[in-house]
Amino acid sequence: VKILDIFFSDSPYKLKMMQSALQHLALPAMILAIPATLETMHFTQLRTQYVLQQNYVKVARTRGWSPLRIWRVHVVRNTLPAVIPMIARNITLIFAFALLIENVVSWGGVGRWMINALSIQDYNAISAGVVAIGLFVLLVDLFTGMITTLLDPSQKKDWYVK
Repeated sequence: VKILDIFFSDSPYKLKMMQSALQHLALPAMILAIPATLETMHFTQLRTQYVLQQNYVKVARTRGWSPLRIWRVHVVRNTLPAVIPMIARNITLIFAFALLIENVVSWGGVGRWMINALSIQDYNAISAGVVAIGLFVLLVDLFTGMITTLLDPSQKKDWYVK
């Protein structure tokens, strides 16, 4: 939001203001992104190694399939359904940690607003904040469930109940 405000301002120092805002954004963004990215990369690597050791990949190799076709048909289709829920969990954790980092770097946002509401005992604001955060987590989980159901054929077995 701050960058958009700077972009639409009429200040002659717009470029310097934008540079300063991006420099102050770099450290919090790295603090949030690096652990989640490393965890996702590690899990994806483990899952991919597991899929590559399966018999259907070995059979595809003996049939003479190209490595690109094996990756497209077997590896990606069997790795993604396991990785998607982890990405959703990481999004939720990043959101929670962003609320804490807002307070550490003294930026305005939902986290700072919630802490201020707690300090003045504004129970309506606390309730609204908790509901908003809960809705965000619920929507991420719902979206993840839909994507996982579409990607993983074993999740679709409930569709064909007699």
